[in-house]
Amino acid sequence: LFWKLPAAQIQAPVLAIPLVMIIGIPLAGLLLKKFEKRDGVLIALCAMAAVQGLLPLLSLMGLLAPGSSMTVAMLVGNGVITGVSGVICFICFYSMLADAVDEHDLLFSVRREALYSAALMLGTKAATGLGSLMAGAGLQIFGVGGESVDLGRGAGDSAAGLGLLWGPGTCLILLASVPFLRRYQIDRRRH
Repeated sequence: LFWKLPAAQIQAPVLAIPLVMIIGIPLAGLLLKKFEKRDGVLIALCAMAAVQGLLPLLSLMGLLAPGSSMTVAMLVGNGVITGVSGVICFICFYSMLADAVDEHDLLFSVRREALYSAALMLGTKAATGLGSLMAGAGLQIFGVGGESVDLGRGAGDSAAGLGLLWGPGTCLILLASVPFLRRYQIDRRRH
């Protein structure tokens, strides 16, 4: 609806993500040689937020024509950055979690891997549920699929709303985690 991609090109941006995830594994190793784990997550997270927020804004400003080959190329590039950054985030974050378990053992003389794992799973399930709720509310507000809230918008406004929800909306949610990640203080020296 928003990008107006030809049917033959809809899969290209989506397929880019899993294909390039393999690239993220060695990149995470290289990144972790130069940066702390927390900083690796922050760099990857900010890269994802930037590409996620930028493309819909470029389109809404008329700088990226919907359905064009340039749009497809930019969306594939978005998928590449998202896939690589996602893998870097996962690798760094799980490694940070292991360091937190080590610190817990040092402070309290007991290992609690299961507690940390359970908290992670709870957080993952809560984020999935909240994300689904937010996506459903956004789709309802912008009039896609079923009853919509009447905001005096036409079909073009629905597509623009989806673009804002998918792009800058996701960007803001990603960036909202930055203050929480900045509080993580375990670095190489402390570990």
